[in-house]
Amino acid sequence: MQGTVKTFLSLKPCKNVCTISRLPPKILLCRGLLTSRSQGQIEAVATQVLEPTAAALKKQPAPVEPPEWPYTERTVKVHTCAKLYQDWRKWKPGYQNAPPEGVEVELGYMHTGLDRPVAQRTGSPTVLLLHGAPGSYRDFTQLVPFPDSQGVTVISPRWPDLRLSYRTGTFWHSAEEKTQLLTDFLKAINISKVDMLVAHSSAIYPTLNVMTRPGMPQVKAVALLAPAGHQLVRAIRPLPLMRAFAVHYTNPRYQGFMRHLGIAIMKYTRNPIKPNIEDAIMSLQTMIFSDYEEAGDKIKQVANSGIPLLIAFSENDRAINPEVIFNMVDLIGTRNQDLWLYDADGKLVRKGKYNCSDKEISTAQSYPSIMSQVNRQCLLF
Repeated sequence: MQGTVKTFLSLKPCKNVCTISRLPPKILLCRGLLTSRSQGQIEAVATQVLEPTAAALKKQPAPVEPPEWPYTERTVKVHTCAKLYQDWRKWKPGYQNAPPEGVEVELGYMHTGLDRPVAQRTGSPTVLLLHGAPGSYRDFTQLVPFPDSQGVTVISPRWPDLRLSYRTGTFWHSAEEKTQLLTDFLKAINISKVDMLVAHSSAIYPTLNVMTRPGMPQVKAVALLAPAGHQLVRAIRPLPLMRAFAVHYTNPRYQGFMRHLGIAIMKYTRNPIKPNIEDAIMSLQTMIFSDYEEAGDKIKQVANSGIPLLIAFSENDRAINPEVIFNMVDLIGTRNQDLWLYDADGKLVRKGKYNCSDKEISTAQSYPSIMSQVNRQCLLF
């Protein structure tokens, strides 16, 4: 298996945008380009849930204790989605009873700049990390320390889980809701500019909304790690069945029955398995309400804008068809032969096309094989 795993990196030329970056010279923006949760968080679309048997549990290795988290966990109350729900109540399935006043979300987040003295954080560049669903900012335990050690302010919010949906009867993790929540969160913590936005998996959808809409925070560079793509992926097929499940699950009267039905559907579709049914349902809701079919035009818009763009993905991704990502990078003008190719050990197999003086792909310290085998590469400015 080790010899067959391939990792691909797609870059778009800088068009002189790199030179205005506030990041320190040659700083590693995406050290390792990975998170600390392997296939379990590669989610974006995994919808199958089976409870492991006692025998299977005995065979599983003992859980590995996560590394100590040195960053302060913070919370902020964010009022969001009022205008969105006022519109959706009129026409969107599952949102007829959405509160017109919006919802208040107590959002957890990390902010390394606030962990430092004021004098050390003034003028520091900002990197925003967005995890997939389910997940949290702790998925980035192997990414955060290096930029933090270089004085970069690293910010990462924790998307709410289904408990918010059950409590409010709304917020079913659509891309629009997450976009509104993200922009309101950044306003709440007084962030109007981001030097780099790193999005994992299904976080591509609110990221593309932020990058392509007026009135959004300014973002100077983007990295997409194992992005969920712009086409129908295998884990939400058959789409009519999965869409019906997601829409009906928004009705509290059906939720108990739908959980049991979900197990049967998951066995039938044979999608990647998750250990927690709540996580699986949230992944499904996220993808069904992601507006993924609009992502192609949006990523072309980002690529054509001249903003530095990196896409890292693996050809052995179980949840998202690799051909979907190949199609996406082809859509923005990067051919297969132009991709940077790394093997399972993080060794460079083939150099890609783009390599301007202000941005290059190099190798970095090796990490365990996680985040779709993407390791040992970094983006340098």
